[in-house]
Amino acid sequence: EAEILIRNFSGSTRAQFYARLTDPIKFPMEGALEDALERRCLREPLAYITGHREFYNLDFSVTPDVLIPRPETELLVERGLNHLRKRCNPKARVVDVGTGSGAVGIAIAHFLPDIRLIGIDCSLAALKIARRNADKLIPNGNYQWLQGDLLTASDGPIDRLVANLPYVPNRRMMSLAPEIKLYEPQLAITPGAIGTELILRMINQLSRCLPPY
Repeated sequence: EAEILIRNFSGSTRAQFYARLTDPIKFPMEGALEDALERRCLREPLAYITGHREFYNLDFSVTPDVLIPRPETELLVERGLNHLRKRCNPKARVVDVGTGSGAVGIAIAHFLPDIRLIGIDCSLAALKIARRNADKLIPNGNYQWLQGDLLTASDGPIDRLVANLPYVPNRRMMSLAPEIKLYEPQLAITPGAIGTELILRMINQLSRCLPPY
């Protein structure tokens, strides 16, 4: 993490970082780096300090308005890509529910640029971040961002649904790492007392969105 912070504030690639490993840190980067280290010592997540997180080999902008993309969530992207390629429908309508930063849906659209991506979130602040990431990573993509309650915001049939919804029960919040419970949006972590509330609601809404067979 120290390496990432130095590279972030110096604008260095990893190769440049190691080539200049013995060089002194120059002002004003020194002051910015000290501030960043202090924030990290207070357990603020590294991604919020730098404003970036790599996900599926893509550089996503993140802020405290969105959950930080996790490496394990890349499995959703892999499953989505495999399913869509097998169905051989390049213009499939893919809906990403609880899109947050847009990481899952945008990663799929980056590798399948002809799909129609619809990202849904109840947070307008999160949708602004998703839009920023889409403009950067899939500038020529066919995408739309909707604010709403799960699938109630969708107005048509779905070819592929992806969702990384919150699932942590309320009672477990205090046992989470400080980086999560103190800094990441609680709305994106816990849906209620049980943990499956949003997942079950989405499943109940799904029947009206499935294409006819």
